[in-house]
Amino acid sequence: MTDHEANRARGIEDLKIWGRFHVRLTVFYGAVVLAALGLMTVVLYVEGVRLAMNGIRGRIGATAMALAQGVREDQIAQLQVETDAARPAYAELRDEFAGVVAAESDVVSIYVLVPTGAPGLFRFAFDFVAPSKSAVSPAKVGQAYDGRSNATLERGLRELSVETEVASDAWGDTLSGFAPVVDRQGRHVALVGVDGDARAIAHMKRRVFAGATGLCLVAAIILGLTGFYVGRDVHEPITLLMNGARAIAAGRLDTRVRLQRRDEFGLLGDHFDVMAHGLEERDRIRSTFGRYVSEDVAKKVLSGPDGARMGGEVREVTVLFSDLRGYSTISEMLSPTDTVEFLNEYLSVMNEVIDGHGGVIIEFLGDAILAVFGAPGDLEGHPERAVRCAMAMRDALGVFNERMNAEGRAPWQRKGMAALGQRIGIHTGAVVAGNLGSRVRVKYAVIGDAVNVASRCEGLNKALGTDILCTSATWERLPDDLKGRLTDRGGHEVKGRAQKVEVFSA
Repeated sequence: MTDHEANRARGIEDLKIWGRFHVRLTVFYGAVVLAALGLMTVVLYVEGVRLAMNGIRGRIGATAMALAQGVREDQIAQLQVETDAARPAYAELRDEFAGVVAAESDVVSIYVLVPTGAPGLFRFAFDFVAPSKSAVSPAKVGQAYDGRSNATLERGLRELSVETEVASDAWGDTLSGFAPVVDRQGRHVALVGVDGDARAIAHMKRRVFAGATGLCLVAAIILGLTGFYVGRDVHEPITLLMNGARAIAAGRLDTRVRLQRRDEFGLLGDHFDVMAHGLEERDRIRSTFGRYVSEDVAKKVLSGPDGARMGGEVREVTVLFSDLRGYSTISEMLSPTDTVEFLNEYLSVMNEVIDGHGGVIIEFLGDAILAVFGAPGDLEGHPERAVRCAMAMRDALGVFNERMNAEGRAPWQRKGMAALGQRIGIHTGAVVAGNLGSRVRVKYAVIGDAVNVASRCEGLNKALGTDILCTSATWERLPDDLKGRLTDRGGHEVKGRAQKVEVFSA
């Protein structure tokens, strides 16, 4: 079996999952949509985190600015060393900052840093830690703080400044904002720092991620359900069309898919059914036509627009002419109906033998048969095939005689004939094979001297007492083993030929 035949025999159930078009289509578009959803999720997450971070930074910055504006120069002046924690200024700041921490749950500490004069070095004037951070001790008044590694803090002495990334230190993970404390002369005498709890930021990120992921998941589920529906909607008509095409290829031309749809598949199904109907009609015509002419001739005529064109081609063929011996006597004893029935039965047997050897029956002439080997298509070894066909026809006639005798239906017995006989003539030569006739009626025929010689050889059997004769033109083309089975009957004059025809009997 060729690859083409193997593919033709396969059905959709034989295809691997990835080999099915609707699966690839669904996966392809699903992958594109999922990729778009994934990108959208990333964008939503990044943008959501950015907006949320800006919101937190805004609140921290606003808190730091508001507190910085409430800190007075005289309060800072009173808080120089650790013992100054007992001063009223310390209590004032503590009460104010405690209220802010109580109102802003994300704020974990508020402090006031005073520059020492050395770049990046500060001291604490005040430090308040939220009760939730009770495990962390606040810095003491006057305690030194090195801010040289924190550019945001240093910038906070000049203007409002809020960190863009979470910082990790002894105070934990925080996001800090700084605002300057300005005295009446416009000097920046200190800064207020506000530390926000990074856990709130992490929670915010998780919330944004969960929202974006949930949206993507819902979209993926909808996509999956849609893909399943679309895949099934595509799979059904494709399966019907494939199975229908496979049935047509297998010869079941009455197959119809009958797709009741109002889309492209419905149109395709309608066209498929119209095509199948046309093929069925054409096959019925060819099959019926093939009963009037040979199947090979019918195929050639129906093969294309030139199949029925008038004219022919020169071909070398082997012509076989067969005739029943004593047919006229037998037909006298039968009614016309019985004669037709008898002939049909006999010709059916001979037709089967000739077809089996590659011969093409050109026509039935009453009880006579004109067959050709090598037309309309090429046939290798056609002389040998014709001779072996004649021998097989003789054997088949013997079986036919026995059956007719056993059934009591042998009309030749009434005339004292032992069996029905036949004479066969065979000749190889050039003929013109093609369509012969008029504009209104055409027949496939073989024209040429080779046909006449085969007919004369058939008639020569009566004079020689033989039943199969072939000419030397045929004998010369036979294989040696078959040549040895034939007997040379010499040269004989035949009507229409100036030279004698050498014949061999089988």
